[in-house]
Parts: sequence; structure tokens; C-alpha cells
Amino acid sequence: MPDGLKEVQFFLQDKNVPLSDMFDDTVWLSQLAYLSDIFSRLNDLNLGLQGLSINVFDVQDKINTMLKKLELFEIKVKADIKGLCSRRQAQPSH
Repeated sequence: MPDGLKEVQFFLQDKNVPLSDMFDDTVWLSQLAYLSDIFSRLNDLNLGLQGLSINVFDVQDKINTMLKKLELFEIKVKADIKGLCSRRQAQPSH
């Protein structure tokens, strides 16, 4: 686990926050990373849509670009899920 996350976990443990136990779960951390990436990109879009010099054509272009990125992201996630499922089926069970 990266040092920054370990520090967050220690802080949450110090404050007796039950969420601190989740930092030991690698699946939960990977889901958190996906969500963080998605919200970061949405925040970038939001900031790009603000300002006095923005016009309707810029807005439309930025939104269409984001929609295309989301479609590509969906394809990648579905491919990753299929890959995980096929690897699990190929593994011998104990």
C-alpha cells in the first residue's frame, strides 16, 4: 500500500472510524481508485465548462469528448471483467 494511503488509514484508526479497516482490502482499494479517477475526470469537465470565454460549441465539444471517453472506459472495464472471469475459471479450485 502506498505511504499516503497508510497515513490516511492510521489517521482514520486514530479517530476510531470503522472505514479504516477497508484499507486492507485490495479489491475495495481498486474500486476506490476507479471512482477517484472517474470523479477527477468529471471535475475536470466541470471546470472546463465554466468561464466567461466558453460558448455553446465548446460545451458541446467537451461533453461529446467526455461521452466518448466514457464509452472507451466502459469497453475497457467490460474487457477487464471478462479477463478476470476467464482467469478464475482457468484456475484449479482447492
